[in-house]
Amino acid sequence: MATRTRSVIVGGEGGIDATDFKDVAKVLRLASKETTTDMRKQLRAAGEIVAQEARVIASGFSTTIPPTVKVRVAGGTVAVVAGNKDVPIAALEEVGNSQGHGKSQAASRKGFFRHPVFGDRDVWVNQKMHRFLGPAADAKAVEANREILRVMDKAQATIVELHNA
Repeated sequence: MATRTRSVIVGGEGGIDATDFKDVAKVLRLASKETTTDMRKQLRAAGEIVAQEARVIASGFSTTIPPTVKVRVAGGTVAVVAGNKDVPIAALEEVGNSQGHGKSQAASRKGFFRHPVFGDRDVWVNQKMHRFLGPAADAKAVEANREILRVMDKAQATIVELHNA
């Protein structure tokens, strides 16, 4: 079974629209490898703020999920992810059966996910979801956003400096 990735996007008033930041990251990558490495470390540190909180929340109901909470940095983006092929339950705990149909999708809207008992597809149960990524992002949004804005400001200053040199 292929590992499915779930994205939890936290935005609204607390989020940062960094849509164009990927272009900034690309310019930095071409201009200065050292600055790019620095930027990636700072983005990872910002993501780690949320990841630490997600691990704490997840440890309240699971021993297998917290070690799978990781920070991924690619270009100018940072993501906090959880689960892997050995711990697929992480996605169900966070977003439920969002890809399912009928009863499964309806259960997810009510805070449950459905699954067969020990793989027996004739016997299904509802299990309460335990969200941990979204609540962690909400709880640490101000702190993480502050760090991400610092990264963006530093990147902008570096580009201006390189342009004026």
